[in-house]
Amino acid sequence: MKSFILNKFKLKSHMDIRILREDENDVDIIIPLEKSVLNLTFENAPKSLRGRIQFTDAKNIILRFCKSEEYQACTVHVLKSIDLFSAVANFELDYSNISINISNSIGSTEMVLYSNEVVK
Repeated sequence: MKSFILNKFKLKSHMDIRILREDENDVDIIIPLEKSVLNLTFENAPKSLRGRIQFTDAKNIILRFCKSEEYQACTVHVLKSIDLFSAVANFELDYSNISINISNSIGSTEMVLYSNEVVK
């Protein structure tokens, strides 16, 4: 399993974690998915959210975040291809108290957000 940790940003994945772009302020990470269905699960989801959020035809995930310790949020881009304009969905994520685990499952890729900074 590969890891990428910077400040409070914690990511573990069985897939490749590649730095797409980096400068003194920002980092863009791309993770090519081996399956085309991405299931997003929150460890401590509100009871009103039953199960997972599913993205079909997802080929890549780009995580864009600021290196500053004061700003602890990233933008998650779920893409149909390598092109940023092929986004299926974009959302912002506060990573100050979570860890992200991306792994393969039967027929899908699982992206799980664990609370309390614990990656399982």
